[in-house]
Amino acid sequence: MIALFAGTHDAPFDRLVRVAELLSERVSAEVLLQYGPSRAPLAPVIGTPALSPDEVRAWLSRALVVVTHGGPGLIFEALAAGHQPIVLPRDPRFGEHVDAHQLAFAARMGGRVRLVDSVEQAVFAAVRGSQQVPPRTPHSAPLAGDVRARVAAALGG
Repeated sequence: MIALFAGTHDAPFDRLVRVAELLSERVSAEVLLQYGPSRAPLAPVIGTPALSPDEVRAWLSRALVVVTHGGPGLIFEALAAGHQPIVLPRDPRFGEHVDAHQLAFAARMGGRVRLVDSVEQAVFAAVRGSQQVPPRTPHSAPLAGDVRARVAAALGG
């Protein structure tokens, strides 16, 4: 499974939605997207606007690859779950945030993250990551219930 997280900022992050949709065309793995105020992704991407902290940890524990915005919270959660997240920071040039703090923070993370700056780079990194089994130590938090069932119910399916 590939898990993508747009975070909770109130501006849309449609570039990340596009990453999820392109990934769903290129990998056989399930693609799950937390999309916040962005547009909902097209099928077969499984999307939800929001996740509880336990649901975030559940996605992280199941994910082979994690793609996230440049906020510290999700980056640190992904690192704690043993991932080297692919980070596509929200960029104010595209109306995704009010300033460039995510770009600056992600750049300071150095080799802990795979920093990308375009949809194409994010897709390439995620496809490549899905073809490898990264060594990681799972997060110790208990898993939430069946995330897929919750998302399907929220979408009326």
